[in-house]
Amino acid sequence: VEAAGLAALFTDFDIDSDVEGRLSPGGPRPDRYGHVERTGRKRRTVEVGFAGGIARSDVEPPFSSLGQPPASEADRTGTIDPMTAVLFLSQSLAAGRGEPCSGSLPVFDGKQRYNLNLTAVGTEAIRTPGWSGEALVCDAYYEPISGYDPEDWPEPGETRHPLRLWVASFDNGAAYIPVRAHTRAGFGGVTIEAREITLG
Repeated sequence: VEAAGLAALFTDFDIDSDVEGRLSPGGPRPDRYGHVERTGRKRRTVEVGFAGGIARSDVEPPFSSLGQPPASEADRTGTIDPMTAVLFLSQSLAAGRGEPCSGSLPVFDGKQRYNLNLTAVGTEAIRTPGWSGEALVCDAYYEPISGYDPEDWPEPGETRHPLRLWVASFDNGAAYIPVRAHTRAGFGGVTIEAREITLG
């Protein structure tokens, strides 16, 4: 992760994520999602299971608050995790289902429940350390639902600007993979780029 502008001076955050699941005709479905987040000297492990189509989290150490209001069982039903959301977008593009970069993805990350509302922007020629060429550009607008503490609830100005994704086609459209992401959050924004892509 590369923090642009002044954000690089204040960023001391690291997160490792992994997901297990299966591919279905309707898109990828997670069975288990986990991440370990490190902020300064603090470390927290988050595990999320999706048995019965309902996301349930196990967090150590526990969150001091689950939000106001917390994500209810109804909120967590039918959700996917953040990593599966990216895979869902990629598989939808490869399968040619509907309009590219459209619809809404219901996401639960272990505490916060939000939607990613997708909008197609167009195409753009880009170059990253791991790929160059014509990429499909998608905007993902963040819509908070539940599981947020008052101090964490995004301001209207923060949700007005989308997460922009540049998605590349591989193997003649058999696979689509995000190769760049940019958000205007923070001081100057944050950009993530693919440094190496291996298919096989």
